[in-house]
Amino acid sequence: MRPTNPVDTFQLHQDIQRQLPIGSTVQAVQLWLKKRKIEHSYIDGRKYDLNQESVVTSNGYSSKNLGGIIVAIIRYTKKSLATEWDTQMVFFFSKPGKLVGFSVERIGTGF
Repeated sequence: MRPTNPVDTFQLHQDIQRQLPIGSTVQAVQLWLKKRKIEHSYIDGRKYDLNQESVVTSNGYSSKNLGGIIVAIIRYTKKSLATEWDTQMVFFFSKPGKLVGFSVERIGTGF
């Protein structure tokens, strides 16, 4: 049985809005995630063609025409009878490297 790391996704969304306003830099977001020991990866649109496969979240943000994205995950945030839940954050950046939007979602894996 895996340990759970409870996360209130609504509160997390509000914390991000308050602490990482639109226009924040890639470095500011990475530092915020690192301080909280949240796993994350940066995909630089200058090195990888983000237009090749467009990633669209339920909030409507798309990787198309962006300068980069950070995908972050907090594992084992909730557990139900047949599903383990993680909390995933995706941060979207303009070509100059400024935050233009983000999403916070629970993703589940059945077992």
